[in-house]
Amino acid sequence: MHSSLVRLQQVFGFLTTVSFILASIIALTSYTYPMNPTASIKINDVAVVKRRSGGYYSTRQNEYANVKFDLNADFESLYNWNTKQIFVWISATYGGDRYPTNEAVIWDKIIPAAAPSKKLTLKNIKAKYNIHDITGEYAHRNATLKLSWNVQPHVGVLMWGGVGESITKSFVFPSEKARNAV
Repeated sequence: MHSSLVRLQQVFGFLTTVSFILASIIALTSYTYPMNPTASIKINDVAVVKRRSGGYYSTRQNEYANVKFDLNADFESLYNWNTKQIFVWISATYGGDRYPTNEAVIWDKIIPAAAPSKKLTLKNIKAKYNIHDITGEYAHRNATLKLSWNVQPHVGVLMWGGVGESITKSFVFPSEKARNAV
């Protein structure tokens, strides 16, 4: 009646259909878990220094801002049986004359599902990335730090979010070569 190849195709088609339906159910059940992580940021120090940009032959001096902060965060509620890892980052948002809205990521971390703790307690951490503005000047601009996250599931779409308005902290960039304890 049917050859072995036709039977193999039917079995493969059935398994593909069942796998697709199962993956869809897994992805949809991920939305039933409440996602409400908590966090707090404390800004310890903000410094603006002037130095040469990265080029070998460049003599142009630019201002770079360095931020030190404390972070206490609990991401336990973002993990469920479909979570592969979570990408967490802190960004600094500030305004300017030429460009009214600027945002720069200053710190990030990947927390895998296999990590022993889903809580972060960081004390007096220097930002991984300096803030460098295209205009090269920071003095007396207002800035805001904000914590955001991205859940990367095993199956399904990425879920993005931030940790509420209580986590955003505002500060003012000090003058060049000055340290400002906030």
